[in-house]
Amino acid sequence: MKPAVITSLVLGTVLAVGAVFYLAPGPGVPPAATVAATLADPAGQFIEITAKDGYTPATTHARAGVPLALKITTDGTLDCSSSLRIPALGWAEHLAPTGTVAVPIPAQKAGTTLVGVCSMGMKSFKIIFD
Repeated sequence: MKPAVITSLVLGTVLAVGAVFYLAPGPGVPPAATVAATLADPAGQFIEITAKDGYTPATTHARAGVPLALKITTDGTLDCSSSLRIPALGWAEHLAPTGTVAVPIPAQKAGTTLVGVCSMGMKSFKIIFD
């Protein structure tokens, strides 16, 4: 094989392995069952965000001190917003082109702002806890 082909194969493999580690959920992320419990709890709260060509709404507010279930919906989403990270939670996932993912967010202190960002860092949303 030519050196350029070998270099391309090695680089592609390194990038693929790096993407798997980069997009894997971090430690301490509660299981999806926690989201269902939060939604069933009258004291819980949830926010819905659509991921397609960015995130809508781009800014939302939530009650501080109360767990939050974040519901992210895609519908034919094929752009970078389908690869979502919430760095403060150590959470990352590549979203299916169409579907819904629930992200459990533990209670946050007043004044906290959580930011979700696409894989390229170009599109984002924020949740402000009041």
